Amino acid sequence: GIKWYHIPVFSISKSFLSLDENTAYTDGTVDRDIFTSYKAAHQDGIRIGDTLYHQPWLDTLWHTGLSMGSNAFPDYLIPDNGRFRLGWKQLIGDLQADLTYRGNFYFNDDDRSSSSYKDALQLDVNWDVYTNESQRLQLAGMIRQDLQENSREWFIGLSFHFNDTPKYEHFRTSEVDFKEIKTYRRQQNSAMSRNPAQGNTIISKLRALWP
Repeated sequence: GIKWYHIPVFSISKSFLSLDENTAYTDGTVDRDIFTSYKAAHQDGIRIGDTLYHQPWLDTLWHTGLSMGSNAFPDYLIPDNGRFRLGWKQLIGDLQADLTYRGNFYFNDDDRSSSSYKDALQLDVNWDVYTNESQRLQLAGMIRQDLQENSREWFIGLSFHFNDTPKYEHFRTSEVDFKEIKTYRRQQNSAMSRNPAQGNTIISKLRALWP
C-alpha cells in the first residue's frame, strides 16, 4: 500500500465570545474556553498548511506538519503565528498511543511587543474494549507537558459507542487510525463474542464464567 502521503489544509475560522473584554476578573480566573485576550483579538482568521505522513508498518504512523495562521480581518495577509508538529502513532493490540511534539511561533505585530515561541509534548492513549459486535468501550487519557512554562495538563475519559459497526462506517476516515487492523480485530472479536468460551477479550473471558 501507500507508505507516503500528505494532507493539505485550508480553513477559515470564526469565534463567538460571550465576553469582549475582561475587566471584572483577574487573569487565570476565567476559563480559557470562554475568554482569553488572544481569542478576543483573533476572533476570525485563515490557516493554511500541510501534513506529511509515513507508515512504514501497518501498526506505525509517523507524521510532521507545518501551518501558518493569519491575523483577524482585514489583516488576513499578515501572518500571526506558525505551527510545527512532529508525531508518532503506535497501535499495540487494542491500545493506541500517540506521542506528539508541538511548537507554536508567534510573530511580532500590533498584538505583542516581541515574537515568542511555545512548545509542548503530548501523549494520548486510547484503549478499546469490545463488549459485543456493535458496542465498544473506549478509555482515553491525555497528558500534556508545556516545555516553556513547565506546566502540565491531563485528561481521562470514558466513551461508550453503542451502535458501532466493525468497519467504522459512522466515523470519518480521518478519525480512525490503523483502520485495516482495527477492522480485522473487530471482525475477530465479533466472531469470538458469538462463542464467548473461545474469546480472548476481557468481556469474553468474563462471559465465559457465567452459564
